[in-house]
Amino acid sequence: MIVIAEVLYYLSARDMARVAREMAARLHPGGIIVLAHHRIDFYDFVQHAAGIHARFLAETGRCWTVRTARRTGRWVVIAARDNGVPRSR
Repeated sequence: MIVIAEVLYYLSARDMARVAREMAARLHPGGIIVLAHHRIDFYDFVQHAAGIHARFLAETGRCWTVRTARRTGRWVVIAARDNGVPRSR
């Protein structure tokens, strides 16, 4: 399991893509990524919060089974399981 919280929107799109690829390369097949981030933007975000998890997972180049673990007005936490299949682009 890899947990990523409160950091993605502070990275440029390029840096986030690099982190996504590196994380996917280290996660064992069937492994889980937990992503927890605000649903609202703050003044110091480099990227918008909306859709940050989907953008991150797309950058991994893998297929994921995603479920929402928790959602509030301010937060969303998802658990994404690696299906072990490369994503076709």
